[in-house]
Amino acid sequence: MAAMGSNMKNILLIGGTGEAVQVNKELSGWTDVFLTTSLAGRTLKPTALMGDVLMQGFADYGGMGQFLKNRNIDLVIDASHPFATGMSQKAVEICKSQHVPLIRYDRKQWESEGNDWLEVNDLTEAASRLSLFDRIFLTVGRQELHSFLDLSDKFFLVRSIEDIDFDPDGSEVHHIRARGPFSVKDEIALMKENHVDVMVSKNSGGDATFAKISAAQSLSIPVVMVKRPPLQAAKVVHDLLSLYSQIKLSF
Repeated sequence: MAAMGSNMKNILLIGGTGEAVQVNKELSGWTDVFLTTSLAGRTLKPTALMGDVLMQGFADYGGMGQFLKNRNIDLVIDASHPFATGMSQKAVEICKSQHVPLIRYDRKQWESEGNDWLEVNDLTEAASRLSLFDRIFLTVGRQELHSFLDLSDKFFLVRSIEDIDFDPDGSEVHHIRARGPFSVKDEIALMKENHVDVMVSKNSGGDATFAKISAAQSLSIPVVMVKRPPLQAAKVVHDLLSLYSQIKLSF
């Protein structure tokens, strides 16, 4: 269902992040907005959202392009994960072709502090830099673990919301199911308890998961950081207040 009144605006929110949950809650309280939030269906038990929610994306609606047409979408907000580049790039292309305004919310990236920070271009390169380390804390998301399957004689500490399918030959895997945010104190305790000597992360940015970076740096544990892939979007904001201002201006 879409907005029926002439003063109502149909907004599509592409979610999947903590910030998207906040945007969903905020816009659901705007009386001149009919909000639809789309999820990719990667998490079995996502955080509860308000309004119209597409739990499995656009597959049942003929794709995103057809959905925008059928629902008369006036504005798309992309608040998906910084590394969900496939969806984000598709949104840019479709919105451009249909002349639908798009605003991309992009968390500010983390910046290197000290010499124990090694930037790499992708997960394959990250895996290639781990030969000298024995006890590895992988914080790259459960769907990216396959990049490390060829590493043997290692100890892997993996934390994720869902179960994992990760069993590299000759290595030990300690999996923790947990949902953040986590405190710096807890992250330090976790790394000490598991004798971590290197951490691998994607530069997702933001405050919610920065505690692990602070903890690693306080313990002088090297961080292998995967660079954020570039994304071409016409309008990008880096904080939620700016996002809400841009939404109002678009009306």
